Amino acid sequence: MQYDSLIIGSSPLMLLEAIYLTISGKKVIIVEKNNYLGGAWYLLNFFEHKSIESGCHIWYRDKKVYNFLKNEFRINMESCYPQPIIIFNNVRLPYKWKPLIHFFSMIKSFKRKRSIINFIRTAKQESSIVSQYFYPKSGSVELMKKLFFLVEKMNIKVIRNQATKKIVLNEGALTATLNNNKKIHCLEVVAGSHSELGEVYYDGKIEHIKNNFENSNHTIHILIKGHSKKSFSYIHLIGNDKLIRVSDLTFQLNKGCKDSLFCIQITDDLFKEKGNTADTVAIALDELKRQNLVIKNAEVVKYKFSNYTCQYRNFEQTKNIKYKIGSHVRFLNTINLIYSFGRHIKRWKVLDKNRVIKSYF
Repeated sequence: MQYDSLIIGSSPLMLLEAIYLTISGKKVIIVEKNNYLGGAWYLLNFFEHKSIESGCHIWYRDKKVYNFLKNEFRINMESCYPQPIIIFNNVRLPYKWKPLIHFFSMIKSFKRKRSIINFIRTAKQESSIVSQYFYPKSGSVELMKKLFFLVEKMNIKVIRNQATKKIVLNEGALTATLNNNKKIHCLEVVAGSHSELGEVYYDGKIEHIKNNFENSNHTIHILIKGHSKKSFSYIHLIGNDKLIRVSDLTFQLNKGCKDSLFCIQITDDLFKEKGNTADTVAIALDELKRQNLVIKNAEVVKYKFSNYTCQYRNFEQTKNIKYKIGSHVRFLNTINLIYSFGRHIKRWKVLDKNRVIKSYF
């Protein structure tokens, strides 16, 4: 079967791209290497509690994107309370100070060029700012469920547990071969900025599109007995040797549950030393107590480990690939959710000129 667009990956950005291309009349297929959809924003079941955010998430401050999600998808946005913070050298600071902290830290470690580039990129990502950080009333779960709903309603074909191992460009048409040797014929491939495409054949040449390195996010969901916390929403602990991020997901528990649920991203060093063990959970809880984020007698009721691996490719390699292959392969920047949305809103609205999305909600 011939498709107009092959979407590689199922992050929120890639799902939105598939949805809007379908609305515009194109025949679309999604290929996802995992057995679940959502990329780093996938949902998991925490024992009897269904559809819980799998990681510690924050939405960058962008009024344009907030209005888009509210108007098109009826996403109910609320001001985060308390507002997200960073903990740096045991000092609590507003989260919006994070770019400055990284900027001066990198200068101190003599990474001037890189620090300036990252500082400019982060400043650009927050260029359309509002005064506070907002988050959906039901968390990112609300957005993901609506995206899954639209993919199903629009009969967008999805292939899971498969990755592309070869793409052949021949006279303006593409043939993608998956790991199971299934072939997909299409006019274009749309991939995340760091998606692996395998071997790409064009003009009698071969390009190997693989990522330079990967980063594993090790996460623990910990259910703590009773109301066992000090008030916070999202915290990034900079320079901590045990914890990286902490989110309060208590509001996503089943109604009537009186316990507290925290999502904790731990450091690679802690994971390598202790692994998926009760010792790791105990160390994480002790650090929460030391940081005064939970009460001193907090007790763990249940816990669950999860892991998501992010793969990365440098921007120069992506630029070279686009130059060599041309418009037949499009890469969408999937590094920052809200910033990525902001770059495509205008185009998506043109594709959905009849406001089809709004009719579903």
